[in-house]
Amino acid sequence: MRNLTQDNITQAVIARLAETPDARLREVMTSLVQHLHGFARDVKLTEQEWAAGVRLLAEASRESDDKGVMQLSDTLGLTMLTVAMHNGKPPGCTQAVEGEPGLVRGRVLSPAGTPLAGAVVDVAQSGVLRAGPDGRFEIRREPADDQPWRPDRLRFTVDADGYEQLVSDVFSSRDDSDCALEYDFVLSATKADP
Repeated sequence: MRNLTQDNITQAVIARLAETPDARLREVMTSLVQHLHGFARDVKLTEQEWAAGVRLLAEASRESDDKGVMQLSDTLGLTMLTVAMHNGKPPGCTQAVEGEPGLVRGRVLSPAGTPLAGAVVDVAQSGVLRAGPDGRFEIRREPADDQPWRPDRLRFTVDADGYEQLVSDVFSSRDDSDCALEYDFVLSATKADP
């Protein structure tokens, strides 16, 4: 299409995407373009503001192992939203997104409140540990301090025989590092609760 204007650019980009062979990728990218263009129109995004956004994306992409891009995703809440959308649990069980750590003490429980001794608790970038006989565990982690706009996050993956795996993100503010917080991680049973 020639003579692109703000009135026809979105449809022109979507028309180019029509040839994408992967149907799901085509669906996702079409929606992304529509929403991104709608956002730009809604806030009347200036060229200078877009250039600042591009610099932010470039800075995030310079991090090794996709860490910077993932931290940007965390900042925008997109990581937590996708985890929460696809890992919902029954009422009473720990949901996929939680709130504030420093020293984190936890307990792994069944929906009936029974401690799940020996449950495997994998804390991303901090190690793997097992819950004690009372279902308890403890971990300390220093908060990230490289970029003030990036949230500090602990991702817990909790496994116990007979229960659905739980993936839960716990976030802290920058002034939580000396706080001791406690969370109960309640797993959803895949079989009858003991």
